[in-house]
Amino acid sequence: MNFWVAIIVRKVKAGIVVKNIDGPEELLVRWSKATLVEINSVRGVIQTNDTAWVENELEKSYAKIGSYVKLATESEDFPKDESEVEAINYDNHIVYVCGPEDNLGAYNPSVLIIYHDFSKHVSAGDSGAAFCAAVEKYYIEQLEFTVHKIHACVSYTDTLGKIAALGKTRIDRVLIVTHGNCGQVWLGNPNAPTREDALGIPTEGKNFVSPTVFGEQLQKLLRPGLAISIYSCNLVAEDGLVMVSELAAAARARVVFAATGVVQLHAHMAGISTATCPGGQVLAIYPGMKALALKGDQIPVFSL
Repeated sequence: MNFWVAIIVRKVKAGIVVKNIDGPEELLVRWSKATLVEINSVRGVIQTNDTAWVENELEKSYAKIGSYVKLATESEDFPKDESEVEAINYDNHIVYVCGPEDNLGAYNPSVLIIYHDFSKHVSAGDSGAAFCAAVEKYYIEQLEFTVHKIHACVSYTDTLGKIAALGKTRIDRVLIVTHGNCGQVWLGNPNAPTREDALGIPTEGKNFVSPTVFGEQLQKLLRPGLAISIYSCNLVAEDGLVMVSELAAAARARVVFAATGVVQLHAHMAGISTATCPGGQVLAIYPGMKALALKGDQIPVFSL
């Protein structure tokens, strides 16, 4: 089964009109296509229930213009007809998760945002903190996620301790809004960066934090099967893809997103915030697979 991400552009009497986020296609999906979806985050098993999951009127309340949906299909391309849609998922309102430490049951998942800023970005009002606040607002108000935030402003050890302090939460995705460079992600004080606080490929004479070690910690402290989006500039340029691939494998992540060029954050408190890499490429890195280049220059923020 394949999942296609779309955004709701119109609501009509018969249902919702959704647009493919990676193309121009639009599709009318009638009410009562929403069905229970069960995901085992460890084995990657996806099953759907053939019956409508909720009364028609409640389903309509979840369908908000501008919000994301996932369409489950057996087709290899974005569906051209509603008959190809097996189920529709209103961005995790109807997802069931069955993992090693979960009891089967509906839940609203959580997102963890790790962020920091250069001092000059804070004073200019164009900062990771501003982006974090806008993203948090949309996740809570539009997608009904629980949001956890970590200000990575001291050291890698401090950041890791804050992750550990979260305990066994139902975190589904991690957004890392910190500075970096080719093959490096800074997880400490950005105004006094040190190699000891940065993820990087272990190199003689350079004490970078191993991406394998950090990935294993994410899997241990949070869960396997995370979706991770990293907004550090130039991260997968040159040899950076090697580092991110190691992180994805060690974390047993379902996907890691990163970009080859300078990342621009666009915070919108009244709408959908985006992160772009103008002139560069955005890659989706899957453990054990060749990285895939996404269409366009947007690094996923909500559609992970």
